Amino acid sequence: MPLQIGAFKIVSEGGIASGIRRIEAVAGLSAVEYLNSIDAVVRSLAGSLKARPEELLKRVAGLQDELKGANKEVEQLRAALAVAKAQVGTGHGRYMGLTNCTCIVGHPAVCAYIA
Repeated sequence: MPLQIGAFKIVSEGGIASGIRRIEAVAGLSAVEYLNSIDAVVRSLAGSLKARPEELLKRVAGLQDELKGANKEVEQLRAALAVAKAQVGTGHGRYMGLTNCTCIVGHPAVCAYIA
């Protein structure tokens, strides 16, 4: 009678030499335990991200897009701040009756106080 290994899951593979692949897998009860641990991680992430497990990829992609947008906005604000600091004391605030201010967008009518 042949042996039954039960469940089988490849956990990693990679090349170790030209034309030679290394495959690592778990089988039997170890495969079930491995899959249960992966399921626990997925469910934990789903709870943290307030998404169903099948929506995780879409949710993470959306968060990555949000982060890119926020980083771009931060860079724009840093550039505007650098311009503002460079223009301190140019007198643009006089047009609005302000004294301790600087132009931050290149137009004297738009000023901001510098603390």
